[in-house]
Amino acid sequence: MPTPLPPYSATRLHDRFAIVIHANANTVRSAVHQIGGRYGWGPDHRIWVFRGWINRLLGGPGLGNDPGTEYREVGDQVDFWEITEASQSELRFCAQMGLLGKACLIFSWNEIQPDQTRLICEMQIDPPLFPGVAIANIYWLLSKPGHKWAFTRLLKWTKKRSEEETTLINSPERNLGLNEGEQT
Repeated sequence: MPTPLPPYSATRLHDRFAIVIHANANTVRSAVHQIGGRYGWGPDHRIWVFRGWINRLLGGPGLGNDPGTEYREVGDQVDFWEITEASQSELRFCAQMGLLGKACLIFSWNEIQPDQTRLICEMQIDPPLFPGVAIANIYWLLSKPGHKWAFTRLLKWTKKRSEEETTLINSPERNLGLNEGEQT
């Protein structure tokens, strides 16, 4: 069972991406909690399926685990990740990755003004010492361009879903699900 990464590690590898979303923090939180599992991994879901297949070949759970709840909770298994933090402003997916050590994918969000929220996606790997640090650094250098591409697209997908939900909520047509001309 993965445990959260300590606050700092001299060997930690990390990368961070951010996007501003025109929606309130609760809407963004809902969209983030719908990443992975039955909801998929956005526009690059097939890459995640391949990653899950590799995980399963190496003895991991692969894809397909989902708690079936609207909001993720600590201890939930989502694909090859375990939720280790689930608060009003953060969702942390962590996994054991063999020689690479512990890996976490952290989404955090904060409302910077009404209906405008900053979403941050951070990746962290805490490799074990020898030989893990060398292997993790090679992996990190080789995968960094792909991570940038995939996680930027995942953030844009989450932004689109959040902003579409905000439009739907603020739409006069929503009107409690009534069609035009229907009476209460």
